[in-house]
Amino acid sequence: MDKLHYDNLDMQNVSGSLRIADETVKLINVRTDALDGSMVINGSYSTRNDKRRPEIAMSYDVKGLDIQKTYYAFNTVQKLMPAGNSSTGS
Repeated sequence: MDKLHYDNLDMQNVSGSLRIADETVKLINVRTDALDGSMVINGSYSTRNDKRRPEIAMSYDVKGLDIQKTYYAFNTVQKLMPAGNSSTGS
């Protein structure tokens, strides 16, 4: 894909595989440019065993992401790195 907008994240040059089977979504080597850097995402989201508590397993390989842009894009980063809103750099 040339461009993809998901939640608070704008991505460009998205490639990789997305497989859906047995109530599970798998992301396989999903590569994208975003937040002034690049990332590769692998993982899964499954409701097969419990519809109310999905199993989520994700790994990210990120390079050169802008700290402030990343802080505002992901609430997890806001919780883990509260100083990110006033930090600069990548």
